[in-house]
Amino acid sequence: MSTLLAFETPVTDNTVDDTGQISIHHTAFETERLDPTRLETAHSLPLRQFRLLAAAPRQLLHQTCDDGSQQVHLLQIEAAVSLELELPPGARYRLASTQPEGLYVDHDPAVLGTVFESTAGGPLRIVSRRSFSLELVWRRPTEGTNGSSVTTRQGATVVPSSEQAVRQLLDIARNLWITPATGPRRRTPAAHVLEVVEQVLAEQPYGVLHPSDFATPARISVRSLERALQRAYGMGPKRWITNTRLNTAHRHLRNPGPEDRTVAQIARRCGFLHAGRFSQAYRALFGDYPHEVLAPPLTSTAGSLSSGRVQKRSE
Repeated sequence: MSTLLAFETPVTDNTVDDTGQISIHHTAFETERLDPTRLETAHSLPLRQFRLLAAAPRQLLHQTCDDGSQQVHLLQIEAAVSLELELPPGARYRLASTQPEGLYVDHDPAVLGTVFESTAGGPLRIVSRRSFSLELVWRRPTEGTNGSSVTTRQGATVVPSSEQAVRQLLDIARNLWITPATGPRRRTPAAHVLEVVEQVLAEQPYGVLHPSDFATPARISVRSLERALQRAYGMGPKRWITNTRLNTAHRHLRNPGPEDRTVAQIARRCGFLHAGRFSQAYRALFGDYPHEVLAPPLTSTAGSLSSGRVQKRSE
């Protein structure tokens, strides 16, 4: 089964506030098959990056509402994931988890139940090896609240389930706004190490890398590097590199370029020399074989299509 077909479509509806006048846009989305490329592009949550760290379990629920003056999000994930959000200035957020071990924010152990405010906005990185929930709210610019997003509704029909969800989201927003917020925490040495690791892999996404390639610029020993990655991601350097590159390969399979014509080509580009082993590792993480996911390239040669059918690709 292809992950393309397994994704539920977000359910969008409108309800009204207690006065019956203000239209509130509400969206709900739930899935058991987390596709990083679709989560990054298909929803109003400001996701910059999403990676799967393990195959199972995986469950995601995302609800959001927009009343024209603010946007509220409730994200609940039961999975091992790494994600990065781009927060608008002044955004407030709070994390909760029944299993706080293995939950990191900006490469430091997460502080649960505390409201944080991102005064200047910017990236928020979350790594979770189990499950967590994120409450997030931000206000729209003043010039956007004088009628551009808010509409009046005459005789609007309110769906009970939507109304209940919207009330929950607006209660979350009120609580986040009235609770005294804490500013960003001071970075720790461990956070610096993980930032260096991410930077090195970003600069060399496809080449052969060894643990020492990360440890040297971080000015730590390979053993210290292994401990830092094990603590934050639940895996050592080699497995972490493989996992990150599998997520990169997934993006190439979903959105292939002109040179991404076969699974073997994509595997080599992402540092996998053996296409068969790559195929097995990819299926273990994403649940599908690469050839089931590979989409037609963005640009095709004249002979790549015949009678409306895509020519068969070999691994």
